[in-house]
Amino acid sequence: MRFLIIISGPSIKFRESSVGGYEIGECLLPRLERGLTAWEEMAKDTLIIVSGGDGDGSRPIPSSTVMKQYLVEKGVPEKKIIEEPLATNTIENAMYCCKMMKDEQENNMLSINNVTLVTSDFHLERSRIIFEHFLARTFKEEEDAKQRSPTTSYLSAPNGVTGKRLQFFLEGEERAMNNLKKRLELYDTKKK
Repeated sequence: MRFLIIISGPSIKFRESSVGGYEIGECLLPRLERGLTAWEEMAKDTLIIVSGGDGDGSRPIPSSTVMKQYLVEKGVPEKKIIEEPLATNTIENAMYCCKMMKDEQENNMLSINNVTLVTSDFHLERSRIIFEHFLARTFKEEEDAKQRSPTTSYLSAPNGVTGKRLQFFLEGEERAMNNLKKRLELYDTKKK
């Protein structure tokens, strides 16, 4: 049995800091800390996928690299962390992570039975819908899909923002939820 934690990463900001010139923002830090706590509580063979690209293409390294550096500094062995460096939004987080899970199962003949997604509290419901959509799509073609499709759980991290910033994120989530069906259909069409 293999456990997997996915930490969904928002974009990072370029500022002088101790992590390669990048600041881990107020939304990402609680996600990383919650993912780290979950990893410490799980089986020793648990893997972590850190998912996040460079957003608008202006950064020399993706969010996933900064996330990996942080987790390694906190004691997670580098070999337990898989980077997903391409995603620029939540739909791509799910799409690329699901593909990585399927590839991991096929190439290493490992069974990933349990997946835990870690994201911010305000972001959890939309993430859940998106990940369930892509898990079903990724594993539906398998003959024995019940065994191959992992059980999924969701952990919310504290929002990391309050007041007007939180309101900004909540309004963005509402807009994104309103457009979600259309956006998922667009990504489904791209795949064909």
